[in-house]
Amino acid sequence: ISFPDKLNSIFRIVDKNEYEKNRDIKKDKEIITFLRVSRNTVHNSGIHEGGNLSLELNGKKYEHIAGKPRFSHHIDMILLHCELVDIYANILNSINDIPFDKITLINISFILLL
Repeated sequence: ISFPDKLNSIFRIVDKNEYEKNRDIKKDKEIITFLRVSRNTVHNSGIHEGGNLSLELNGKKYEHIAGKPRFSHHIDMILLHCELVDIYANILNSINDIPFDKITLINISFILLL
């Protein structure tokens, strides 16, 4: 199962009205994807492999440039991870009824361990 499929399966069980009182699902998917790509640079000595990727958040632009190392100040990465914690809290607070099948539980655990 691809990462986008796993991510979409999580947001399918979220009460969208409840979730979007505090967050924007589309933007949060961008944040999660950006952080996933950031994490994957550890496999390539910090070099981003793949297409260019950018994220604008709170007036700041974050970028991954193909073939280049990630140059983000550690404070910026901490702020992005704080966003991730808030996203996860909102996901958990916006799920009314978790369908406890094995696939859903695996997907939830995978996303939360991003």
